[in-house]
Amino acid sequence: MPTRDELQRGFYVGEYEVLPARRVIRHGNEEVSPEPKVFEVLMSLAVRNGDVVSRDELIDEVWDGRATADGPINRAATQLRGHFNDKKTPYQYVAAKHKVGYYLKQPIRLKAEPQEPDEPASANWSIRHRIAILVVAIAVAVFIGAVIGRVTPPLWSEGVEAIGVQPFEVESDTPGDEYIANGLKAELVSALVQLSDLTIKNGSMDSAGIPVSRIASRLGVDVVLTASLVRVGDAIQVTWRAELGSDGSVIESDSVSGSVEDILGLQRKLITSVRKSLLPQTGQQLITSQQATGAGTDSYYLGLYAMERRGEPGNLAKAIEHFQTAISLDPEFGPAYLSL
Repeated sequence: MPTRDELQRGFYVGEYEVLPARRVIRHGNEEVSPEPKVFEVLMSLAVRNGDVVSRDELIDEVWDGRATADGPINRAATQLRGHFNDKKTPYQYVAAKHKVGYYLKQPIRLKAEPQEPDEPASANWSIRHRIAILVVAIAVAVFIGAVIGRVTPPLWSEGVEAIGVQPFEVESDTPGDEYIANGLKAELVSALVQLSDLTIKNGSMDSAGIPVSRIASRLGVDVVLTASLVRVGDAIQVTWRAELGSDGSVIESDSVSGSVEDILGLQRKLITSVRKSLLPQTGQQLITSQQATGAGTDSYYLGLYAMERRGEPGNLAKAIEHFQTAISLDPEFGPAYLSL
């Protein structure tokens, strides 16, 4: 982790240069000077270099421990995103850990770090030559993949026997997002179980800050699938990625978008995206266990959310009530009967 003294000499966050002595964020020839509190939030995030900074820690470090509501913290994070032109989800610079705090997605590079030496001018043509060959090779690979990649299993799948699906991270603070994320995950797991002979495990532990190899070991799986959900107004975006448990390398990833009014449509997009990427050798299948109108979807997702937490007092009764409500709203809602 960088120290504050090291950061004071200047550092880079992605494509942006930060100059703490001048309280400036520079991008090319453009400079902005964030408000003092906003800049202090950036410094607190930079010190952690990707680790989550809790709201309590931000209150201690930026607001001197004075009792502060969520509003000023959220506004500071929003303004900081604006300075990084980070306005579209999923956020690429300042991300949120639901109900916990914020973290930087881009790694910190200190200005004092040695730079790679420039290659001699005589090597320029050789470099361009190599890049051109690489581009052609990639284009050929992409073309071949488009032709046969959905017919034969991907190379990484050799030896893969089990996939673990972790709880979806919620990166927005809209009420109800948690149960939507929980419902999408539950339906994805159910679909993957139907899809393949692979073992599909339903992970339940928080994966923030835990190495993929450790998660894979705890679940006893070869591949770990994680996802994040961001909601802006009525628009929802889910970004997922699958990583090998052996070394944490990303083997597949994608994003799907939808709206609160059409959760079932988003659910179908998510399942289709994962199926095509992870299990291309499987043909078309039932991509959602619910083909009705979706009138009871909200109640169904609330029921799933309560059932996942049935160890807490009263949650099992809540789950039953929500499933019964879903059935009363849509008598053909098969999953609600099954869950009930």
